[in-house]
Amino acid sequence: MMKKIKITVLLVAFFLIGLSNIQAQYFQPEQEKLQTIKDLSTLDSSISRYFPRWKVCEDNLKVSIYQAFVLSGADKELLDMQDIRILAAPRPIGSNIPFTILLIECGKASMNSVEVERNLGGRLIGFIAGQYPYIQYTKTPGMALRNEYIDNRDYCYETIPADIPVNESQMTAIQGYLEPINVHHAFTVSLFEQSLKIGNTGFWLKATMGNDEIGYPFWSSGEAGITLSRPLYVNENPKYKRMFPYLINAHIGAGYRISSGVGNDSEILGWIKQRKLNSGPYGKLHAGFDISLPQHPFFGLSANAILPFESLKTKSIDESDYTYYSIVNPKTGLPRVTPSIYFPSEVAEFYNTVAPVLTSSGQVAFFYYWMPNMNNPENFFRVDLGICYTEVQEVGAYRIFTNEYKEFTQSFNMSPDLFDGLKMYHPTEFGDWFFFKLQYRNQAAFPFGMSLQYSNQMLLGRVYIPLLGDWLYLDAKYATPLRGVRPYENQSFYVISPLLRITI
Repeated sequence: MMKKIKITVLLVAFFLIGLSNIQAQYFQPEQEKLQTIKDLSTLDSSISRYFPRWKVCEDNLKVSIYQAFVLSGADKELLDMQDIRILAAPRPIGSNIPFTILLIECGKASMNSVEVERNLGGRLIGFIAGQYPYIQYTKTPGMALRNEYIDNRDYCYETIPADIPVNESQMTAIQGYLEPINVHHAFTVSLFEQSLKIGNTGFWLKATMGNDEIGYPFWSSGEAGITLSRPLYVNENPKYKRMFPYLINAHIGAGYRISSGVGNDSEILGWIKQRKLNSGPYGKLHAGFDISLPQHPFFGLSANAILPFESLKTKSIDESDYTYYSIVNPKTGLPRVTPSIYFPSEVAEFYNTVAPVLTSSGQVAFFYYWMPNMNNPENFFRVDLGICYTEVQEVGAYRIFTNEYKEFTQSFNMSPDLFDGLKMYHPTEFGDWFFFKLQYRNQAAFPFGMSLQYSNQMLLGRVYIPLLGDWLYLDAKYATPLRGVRPYENQSFYVISPLLRITI
């Protein structure tokens, strides 16, 4: 009898063990799958890149997520409030939550789905996952939270494309990839310009060489400038805030004459054509703005002006800092420009040459943005259409000899007043006034940009493409006149420069 009882107990034991194995066989895989999804941060990035990913750029939401990381005990040295990325999985139709949050990264720290559930709380997760409308809720405290199957992510976010690895993505529209606004600091340097983003103040300090707005890039205009720019009006409309963070941007600064490009003997830059144009001896005012319509920010008005602080007048100059051309008529051998006063040969010498001086310029234009994908403003076009003004004045060049106190001296001078026949180049026909510019920017996986401009009857093209990652670019510009070449212009002018871009 005892033997039968033992056998029965053993059979029951084996049955229970077998049942548990069967249960494990049929139910454990589902639990393992769920756990695998929850711990997706351990998967290879080649897999995780194909899940929905986006970067949070809504300021208040970034603060909440950052605070959750701090309270969870994360190392503050690893955290970066400006670099918060979400990895999610879409929920099936019929669920009241569009996404399941699999991973949240803040700088170099991260939380998997289990940690997210433990540290963030249901409401905050609902906002991030699109279960509840975040902006509408914060604007109207106490409103009912919607639970239907709708993606309610109305906060500012930037979709990370599936074809690039998981890393920092900068897709902020309008300001441009070379002027990111969603970082603390940014620094770019090339032959054309050097710019610095001053922390979270919104200010940009820029040093530029050339006058691209009128078709004279790099040193071909003989001028450089330093400007301070800043957005003046924040866009509070949640519908367009992500695409157009600011409605008014303005800049102000000063321009100055450069001596570069004259008698260029540099082996490094010897391939760049010499310039034939000068800036005046006095400084200039640089000022401009962009204004977008609040209800339709795709459309707006822009203006830019470069004006001299003083008008040209007779002045002693450094001869080596200026470039000149002859005004002798090759057919007659006679000079086109002659002194309007008598210059005794023993006192002064006129060289039958003039110096062309760029005095003032400016543009006023309407602009319009077009984005192929309104939900993801990584690629967009901008069209500017308006009028422009450019003024170049010839000044006579001559040398004065003096012999005072038995000491011989000489000085080189220029004058817009002491000579007849000097020309003033300014708009005289429709083509001189017409201004058109088309820009395209791709700020996603392969961030590059290009533009084509017609201004001052000059055609100017520009393109920049990445060479290494998102920090080293190749920037190229080409300009050529579409009318007859004026004495102070080159038939074509091109320059290529490496561009270093650093963000912190």
